[in-house]
Amino acid sequence: MELFEYDDYKSLVLDLVAHMPKKGRGQMTKMAAHLNVHNVVLSQVYRGEKELSMEQAYDTAEYLGFSDLETEYFLLLVQKNRAGHYRLKAHFEERIKEARSKSMDLKKRLKQDKELTEETRAIFYSNWYYSGVRLSTDHPDVNTVDQISRRLDLPLSLVKKVVQFLIENKLCVKENNQLQMGPARIHIGSDSPLLSRHHLNWRLKSFDRMNKYDPRKELFFTGPYSLSEELVGKIRKELVETIDRLTKQVVESESETLACLNIDWFQF
Repeated sequence: MELFEYDDYKSLVLDLVAHMPKKGRGQMTKMAAHLNVHNVVLSQVYRGEKELSMEQAYDTAEYLGFSDLETEYFLLLVQKNRAGHYRLKAHFEERIKEARSKSMDLKKRLKQDKELTEETRAIFYSNWYYSGVRLSTDHPDVNTVDQISRRLDLPLSLVKKVVQFLIENKLCVKENNQLQMGPARIHIGSDSPLLSRHHLNWRLKSFDRMNKYDPRKELFFTGPYSLSEELVGKIRKELVETIDRLTKQVVESESETLACLNIDWFQF
C-alpha cells in the first residue's frame, strides 16, 4: 500500500492496521496506550465522526513509524479533516498535493545519514568499488581488507586505499581491527553532476557480470516499448514506489550477500 495515495487519514490508518500481523488484532489497544487515551476514543475517531487532535496525530505517526515526510503528509490529512471552513480545507488540500508531489522525489524519500563534501562525493562516485567496498563491510564475514579483496576480486593495494578513504570520511569505521559500515544510506540527488557517472559505474559493472551471471538468482532485462504518454507517467510512478518499498525492506534485512539493482526507464 502507498501512503501518499490516501486522501483520508482514517482509511490510511485502518488499512495499515489491517495489513499488520494477525490482521492488526490488538493494535488499536496498543495505539490507544501510546496516545494515552481510552480505546473508545480511537473507536469514535476511526469508526465515527470524531477527529484526532494534532498532538494525537503526531503520536499516531510516531507509533506507526512514519518517516519525516510521511508524518508531514499524515498531519496535513488530519488538518484537512479538522478544517471547519471550506477555504481552509482547500488550503490543506493544496498542501497535500504539494506533499504528494514531493514524495515522488527519491532524494527526500530516502533518508541520507551522511552529507559528503563535494570533493568527497567526486571521489566516492568516481568508481563502483568505493560503494562496493563500503557495502561489503556490512557483511558479517567480510570485515578485513583481505576478505574484501577476495570477495570483490580487487587488488589488495586498491582495497587498502579505498578503505582508508572510507574511514577518513566516516563511511566505514574500524573497531578491534574489524571494519564495519558507517552511515546507513547515501543517496545522490537527481540534480548532482555526478549522477551520470554513478549510473555509468554500475552499468559497466552490470555488463561485466552478464558474461557470468547465475540465471537462478540474477536477472537482466531490456524492454523497448511503444506506449501511451499516460502509461509512461504511470510506470514511472510505480517504479518510484517500488524502489521506495524495496529500499525499506533492504534496510531491515540481514547482510548476507551483495547485490545491485539497475532500472532504466526513458522515452525515445
